[in-house]
Amino acid sequence: MRGHRHEFRGADAPADVLSMGGSTAMAASASPQFQPVPALPREADHQDTIPSGELLFRIRDLVLATVLVVALAPLFALIALAIKLDSSGPVFFRQQRGGLGGKAFTCLKFRSMHVLEDGPEVRCAERKDKRVTRIGHFLRRSSLDELPQLFNVLHGDMSLVGPRPHALAHDREYARTIPSYTERFRVKPGMTGLAQILDLRGEVNDDIKITGRVAADVHYVERRSLMLDFVIMAMTPIMLVFCRSAY
Repeated sequence: MRGHRHEFRGADAPADVLSMGGSTAMAASASPQFQPVPALPREADHQDTIPSGELLFRIRDLVLATVLVVALAPLFALIALAIKLDSSGPVFFRQQRGGLGGKAFTCLKFRSMHVLEDGPEVRCAERKDKRVTRIGHFLRRSSLDELPQLFNVLHGDMSLVGPRPHALAHDREYARTIPSYTERFRVKPGMTGLAQILDLRGEVNDDIKITGRVAADVHYVERRSLMLDFVIMAMTPIMLVFCRSAY
């Protein structure tokens, strides 16, 4: 966002449609107000029990995230050193984002900008954005800035696969204008997701981009499975090589 609100289609607009390999997913209608979905299990509150249907997803996340953190520890150290040498400021960027049931959590990233925006107005990254540091351009283009979210996965705020979390300011705006937006909060946000492997990422500067992303997220929520997650995780490295919308 650039200091002003984008206007998107409201609740009276036609439902979003996502066509995938001959199948069509209709984005389900939900309240346009930003609020937690009351029927959800609030795992983000760190309850002692995990719903049985979620247990396999949680075990998968814990095992793979632990392996990745250990294996990528040298890379974490190199990126941290590069950030400190490149510009002043912290290694990590922390921002409040919407999680399961719409509950806010602190999302971690490697700092890629000179600024640390988190509040009622958050400006999205743009092409040739002067706020991005030199090392930040590489981190954002390769999505290496997202790696610290492995700790969010271990903590239980995120999953390896799910709708990408947005800043709270963006959640409030999109929920007012896109009827199906709150369906995204029925599962934990993910480090990667269906929208990402469909290249529905990057700057949101028109209604088509955000409604397409939300349609992909709702499609995932309605068809979520370990097999679908496996396909998304397998496709993610391939898409990172060919993706041109991250900057």
